[in-house]
Parts: sequence; structure tokens; C-alpha cells
Amino acid sequence: MGDSLPTFTGPRDKACFDEVTRDPIFLLQHRRWMLTEAPFGYEYVEDLGWMPEGSKPDEDGEYEVEPLTMQQLADMECAAAHWETDGAHGVWLSREEAEAFAQRHAYNFPTGWQVYCVCAGGRLKEMLKKHGDEFWMPTQEAKP
Repeated sequence: MGDSLPTFTGPRDKACFDEVTRDPIFLLQHRRWMLTEAPFGYEYVEDLGWMPEGSKPDEDGEYEVEPLTMQQLADMECAAAHWETDGAHGVWLSREEAEAFAQRHAYNFPTGWQVYCVCAGGRLKEMLKKHGDEFWMPTQEAKP
């Protein structure tokens, strides 16, 4: 066993090595929150959210406290997040291009996003094996 790194024949080979998986594809996912139960000691105020019970607005219609965020509800075990992959812009050939797209379009992901690597399967796997390097989008670091 030597200390040498493997020889890469193309950028897809390097992605396989970096992600420690074969035939990687990258899923751009966005977070969706689901309320699992009503928080104890809070009531839902329309157009605001979950406020402490008995909260009343002042004469200007403002409340002294902020409504609970979804993360606070999750911390109270009253909400759970799950990740969804959007069909239109959800599958990418490199982590870099998926992250760049998400950063450029962050306004589409107000509750958060992540890039998740999975192994390609079926026809996509066959196409990537045969033509994967043709579709590779080089990162800015790779440009001369």
C-alpha cells in the first residue's frame, strides 16, 4: 500500500473520490416545516403565528413579543423539518454547480437548502458512465 492518490481520468472520477460514492449526483433540497402539535401555553394569532396565551396588542396593534419561529417550535418538539427535492432544479452533476445555483436563487429557499449526494441509478447511471464528463460544468477554480 502506497501513499499515492488515485489517478483521475476525468472530473467525474474526482467527484466519485471526493464524495466517496460511485456515480454521484447531487440533489438540491429545500426545507419544509410541518407543525406536529400545538405548543402548550401558546395560541395561534392569524397573520402572525404562535403567540403566548393572553398576548394582547397595544393601541397601535403591535405585540410586545415576537411569534415563535419554526425552529423554536421544533426545539419544543411541536414542528419537524423534512427535505424535499424540486423536480425542475433538483438534480445536478456537481456539488459546486448545485450550491452556486442555490446561492444565486436563495430567495426561492427562505426556509433553507442543502445539497445531498446520492448514487445515480438506472438509465441516468448508464448515461453518466458513458457521457458524464461531456456534461461536467467546470468550477471557477478550474478556469485558467
